[in-house]
Amino acid sequence: EKYLREYHYLGYKGIAGKSLRYVATIGSEWVAMLGWGSPALKCAARDRFFGWDYETKLKRLHLITNNVRFLVLPWIRLKNLASN
Repeated sequence: EKYLREYHYLGYKGIAGKSLRYVATIGSEWVAMLGWGSPALKCAARDRFFGWDYETKLKRLHLITNNVRFLVLPWIRLKNLASN
């Protein structure tokens, strides 16, 4: 959490609701931090993409998550690390 607060451009104040956090490593070196949280109840673009009406959304919302934070640590310099 310290690195997210210090280095992520949005900062970090925790993840609301259910959450999952990962530290990505290469060998024993930390290279990135990732966090997912509970999905938003209202997201029109997502609902259109999945073709969800309100009732279907309530039944299936637990199957998806929201990417809350993604941070490649600033001292890590590996080409395409975040895109491969």
